[in-house]
Amino acid sequence: MEALPTDKDLWETSAAAEGVKRCDRLFAIEREYDGKDKDGKQVGEPLSPEEKHRRRNEEVRPLLDDFFNWLMTVDPAGGSKLAKAVQYALNEKRYLYGFLADPGIEISKNRAENAIRPFVVGRKNWLFSDSTKGASASAMLYSLVVSAKMNGLNAEDYLIRLFRSPDSVLPYETT
Repeated sequence: MEALPTDKDLWETSAAAEGVKRCDRLFAIEREYDGKDKDGKQVGEPLSPEEKHRRRNEEVRPLLDDFFNWLMTVDPAGGSKLAKAVQYALNEKRYLYGFLADPGIEISKNRAENAIRPFVVGRKNWLFSDSTKGASASAMLYSLVVSAKMNGLNAEDYLIRLFRSPDSVLPYETT
């Protein structure tokens, strides 16, 4: 995406635009397998793991093979963003095929990266803790907030109930 020309009129002949189009097709197929529309909204039943695995290997593998064959024909200017993207994809080819082996593996690591992003930001903030006890307290509080969110709870409501009375936390009803 970062290698796309700023002038959309150039996208027709842009190798970067072609690469994005090919990747978008792979992601669209994955959404379809998961029963989702182009916006990620659930519109149908996801495929069974067995069916997803079979269809990935019949339908997605040839597209991925074609993508890497196409990459070998791209000759970007050295040091450009496109050159870096092409080299990254070629270097990671073995790993980029990994999701075909197991239907439980997602095509992208975006969800995992988004899940740890708050921790990474917090870690940067914790550098400025004045004491070990303060950093430990911040980490414990952060753990409570993330745990509440992961369990579908409103973190603020959960913390208010938790700190008002330890006995009132369980059972906790979600709204």
